[in-house]
Amino acid sequence: MVRTLCYSAVCSLLALAVLAGTGGDAAAQPPGAPPPQAAPSPSGPPPYGPPVVVQRAAPSFPRWGIGVHLGGLGLTSERERDAEDPTRTEMGVVGLQLRFRLHRRWELELDVSAMGGELAGPGDTRRTTGAIMLGGMFHINPDSRWLWSVLLGVGVARDEVWYEKDGDRITQAEFAEGVARLGVGLERRFGSWGLAAQLYGIGMTRNEEELDGPAFIGRDGPVPEQSSGGMFQLVASYYF
Repeated sequence: MVRTLCYSAVCSLLALAVLAGTGGDAAAQPPGAPPPQAAPSPSGPPPYGPPVVVQRAAPSFPRWGIGVHLGGLGLTSERERDAEDPTRTEMGVVGLQLRFRLHRRWELELDVSAMGGELAGPGDTRRTTGAIMLGGMFHINPDSRWLWSVLLGVGVARDEVWYEKDGDRITQAEFAEGVARLGVGLERRFGSWGLAAQLYGIGMTRNEEELDGPAFIGRDGPVPEQSSGGMFQLVASYYF
């Protein structure tokens, strides 16, 4: 019996030794390699950030322009327009203009002009007219060096009819008028400089309530009640 107990004890110790060795080998094994990382999704953000978008700056243009103009004007009375030989008044034109560009296609213009010429009929009677016009310009092709524009203007004018006697200037009559004009222009740009040709249709209406207007109600006189015609002028401008 004693022998049987000793045999059982030895078997138990061997079993424990085997279990202990197995546990040590398991503990001595190195940990497993980490799982491979998934490749970045093609739809994810790029590794170096979003692409840089370069925006072009809007083209700049000069805002202001100042210039001089020189030309001629021909007017015919509306009362005589259907006559066989209507009376025509021809005057030279000279003046200054100041422009401001609101947009690449739109400009405002302030125009100051002096006009003068000899009236038809006996004697050496002359007419001089000063006009102030506020106008607008629409540029058809604003980015071209050959610039086509539609021109519009309204304003007021003051007329003086006079002659010379013994070296003195004698005023016969003075009138106030309203003025409107519509035309087209072609300008060639040379950097900051521009040279233009302008052609207008123009109409003028006498004010019957100012200056000598009341004395000529119902008739033309030296300045017609209503007159219309054409005007051509050359314009040299500097833009800044």
